[in-house]
Amino acid sequence: MFLAQEIIRKKKKRDGHTLSDEEIRFFINGIRDNTISEGQIAALAMTIFSTI
Repeated sequence: MFLAQEIIRKKKKRDGHTLSDEEIRFFINGIRDNTISEGQIAALAMTIFSTI
């Protein structure tokens, strides 16, 4: 089991890590079942796009 905050922190530019398939699946499932907040979705999107 993961915490959304851990996934977001892992992806941050300063850490530069790649998310595993399992972490991505957890986040998508959280979006689908409303356990991931809009703020967390925005934070992950921001970290993903800021590292491109």
